Amino acid sequence: MVANGTFPFKSNRPYAFHIRQHFGYEGFNYGTETKVFGERMLPDGTLARLGRNEGVRKMQTAERKAVIGSPDLESLTTSHVERAFEMHNLAVALHFGVYNFVRKHHTLGTTPAVAAGLEEKAWSLEHVVDMTEGYWLRKHC
Repeated sequence: MVANGTFPFKSNRPYAFHIRQHFGYEGFNYGTETKVFGERMLPDGTLARLGRNEGVRKMQTAERKAVIGSPDLESLTTSHVERAFEMHNLAVALHFGVYNFVRKHHTLGTTPAVAAGLEEKAWSLEHVVDMTEGYWLRKHC
């Protein structure tokens, strides 16, 4: 590439033109999916009462539209991002759990949970693993 942003091709056209020519609009396509969730409905059309741990609402509609270029709207989805976001939340929760209940802080001489009177002694990592396993078994069985 030459300093002015062009490649030394025969026609000496700008790089952006080549991307647009071969891959579409600036080299990428972009679309959005908007999901609308609502209350669960009973067969008679009335709203279902949600019990404990049943806070998941039913998806009513999903609207997909192109923003840039021409994305394949049939394969457009946010599911992979939602899974990554869920894993991120779980990783952050695990981090703060270990930080507050397992890791002894030099300034406190113990864990923040013990210092605050929430626990009598620091947790072991084995205890955290057992609790995590129990959580997953309850959630997925």
